Amino acid sequence: MAESDDIVVACADLVGRAGASGFEIGYLHDDVPVEEAGWYAHAQYKGARITVEDHQSPTAAALALAQRLLDGATCRCRRPVSLSDRRD
Repeated sequence: MAESDDIVVACADLVGRAGASGFEIGYLHDDVPVEEAGWYAHAQYKGARITVEDHQSPTAAALALAQRLLDGATCRCRRPVSLSDRRD
């Protein structure tokens, strides 16, 4: 499995662990080069949808959604989630 596939699978797992009822990755524009297709990803929650749009690949969309979900989040150990290896 390629690294890009790993990122999409990890995002899908994260979305599920965060309580979403659905996860989707897709594109907005047909008949254009892949990097111009406007890739999006969204997680569906009861009464809410979290979406990221206009990315150059499905991997970039999945990574952006994961970052959006984790930004400001708290781990179940009650410590803040860090998106950088430079923080504790």
